[in-house]
Amino acid sequence: KTGWARPPSPCRRRAAPEVYEVEHENVGTEGAHRSELLGEAALRQGTRYAKKRIREHPARAVHKAETQYIKARADYQFRMATQENPEFAKNAVTRYWHKQKLKKQYAKQARQAAKQTAKQGANCNVQRKSHALLILSIL
Repeated sequence: KTGWARPPSPCRRRAAPEVYEVEHENVGTEGAHRSELLGEAALRQGTRYAKKRIREHPARAVHKAETQYIKARADYQFRMATQENPEFAKNAVTRYWHKQKLKKQYAKQARQAAKQTAKQGANCNVQRKSHALLILSIL
């Protein structure tokens, strides 16, 4: 068991009240106990952070790949546009403006594709629920 559901160990149940009783009498004991509590809290926080990073790694990798794809596609399209229209290559501000315009356009297309995929997933879930209800009504 983990978290709040796990009962404290028998050693901890006996030792903790005694430490609390003694720590007011001795500054060294109080400091040691406080540092122990801080260490335990830091370990909990670090564990939670590490688990979260591991859990979110695939999503972060997908986001990074999508961003790289959008940038590469915009760069390719910009290079093609400069071959067709050499005036784009002359002015740095015009180049930057045109490239940003292409990036926005591809990001918008990616969002629309993601929306479409999510909509298809929702339709699939509705169909599964209706099939489950149909099976239950037959039984």
